[in-house]
Amino acid sequence: MKIVATLSLLLCFSGAAQTQTAPVHDKEYLISLLESTLRDFTAAAGKATEAQWNFKPAPDKWSLAEVAEHLMLSEIQMYFEVLMAFNAPAHPELRAQTAGNDSKAIDFILEDGKHVANRMMVPLGYRGSKESLLQALKDRRQMSIDLARAKSEEELRTHMVYKDKANKTPIRDAYQDLLVFALHITRHMRQVDSIQSDPNYPRASSR
Repeated sequence: MKIVATLSLLLCFSGAAQTQTAPVHDKEYLISLLESTLRDFTAAAGKATEAQWNFKPAPDKWSLAEVAEHLMLSEIQMYFEVLMAFNAPAHPELRAQTAGNDSKAIDFILEDGKHVANRMMVPLGYRGSKESLLQALKDRRQMSIDLARAKSEEELRTHMVYKDKANKTPIRDAYQDLLVFALHITRHMRQVDSIQSDPNYPRASSR
C-alpha cells in the first residue's frame, strides 16, 4: 500500500505521545509530512496514462483526474483558512484547549467514514493536462509549506482555528490545521489505491 510509509510516521508520533518522550510532532515533522504526502500522490498518479487518468470505477466514483482536482481546490481553501488564523491575534492563553488535539486531528482526517466534500472543493472537470493539474497542486502545497516554514513553533501553536464565527471555541491550532492538510492527501491515497486496483482499470501497454 502506498500509504504505509506515512502511517508508519504517524505510529511513531503516537508512540512518542504515549510514552511522554521528546515529541516528534514539531515543525520539521509537519513540513516533512506536507512534503512526503504530496510526493506519495504525484508518484502514484503521475505515472498514469491518459486512459488511466480519466478512468472512473463507477459513474458516481471519481477518476484520478477528479481526485487531483479536488486536492488542488482543497489546497486553496485550506491555505486561506490557516492564513486567516495567522492574520488574527495569537492566543497563547488558549493553548490548553487545543493541547490534546494533534491525535484528534489525525483521527478525524484518517477515519474510515466517508467525508462529504465542501462544494468549493468538488471537481468541475478540469480540461487541462495531467501535468498542468499536478503542477498546480504542487504549487499550492508549496504555499502551505512556505507558510509553515516561515512561522515559529510558538506561532504555530498560538494562532487558532475556530468552529464558530464568534471565534470563541478553538478546535485546532494552526499546526493541527496544517497537519490535517498534510494528511488530506493520505486520505485520498486510499481512493487512488481503490481506483488502481479496480479490475477494469486500464492496463498500461506492455511494450
